[in-house]
Amino acid sequence: MATMRDLINDEKLDALQSVVETGGNQYLCFTRLVQDNWVLCVSDGYDLWRLEMDMEELDAYRDLSGTASLDAYLTRFRTAFAAGEMQVNQVGVKATLHVGLGTKSLVFDLYEAKAVEKKTEMKNILFRLAETLKETEDKLIQSNKQLESLKQQKGTNVGAGIFSIDAVKKKGQPKAQPKQTGMSTINPNSKKRKVAKGVDFD
Repeated sequence: MATMRDLINDEKLDALQSVVETGGNQYLCFTRLVQDNWVLCVSDGYDLWRLEMDMEELDAYRDLSGTASLDAYLTRFRTAFAAGEMQVNQVGVKATLHVGLGTKSLVFDLYEAKAVEKKTEMKNILFRLAETLKETEDKLIQSNKQLESLKQQKGTNVGAGIFSIDAVKKKGQPKAQPKQTGMSTINPNSKKRKVAKGVDFD
């Protein structure tokens, strides 16, 4: 039987993050694995609400949603989370996270984290976001290098092609014969006629 960790990893739900806006307030929603438990967190930047679920608790949420299997339930969660289809309702010490649209949304009740939990979760997401940013920047640098390399290769090939075509054209053209003295310019095979000087009476 698959463990909670296997299920979460297979569905790629171990490290999600997204910013959600509800009623003019912004919330950072993120997930992670703690040993074999799946953790959902919501923070407004000051406070943090948290829900840690084992397999039994997750299955109870699945049952409430009316979804047939855990795989289907987690797929629904991932699809809606990736699309940003989320809403956060904050009431007292509780924050309710709706993942999905309308009556078909998956609903989770998160409770205000203890001071130690809050520090741990905020530290975790801070470093994760920093690492994600660094990975994105590295990929961008690599992509720009590849683009520059392709541009240079294309420019070299075009130049070589033009040079080759010009060389072939010049090679294919017959060489101009050197002009011989006294030959006609219009008809090169006949000699120039001497200009008539008229009658010489001397």
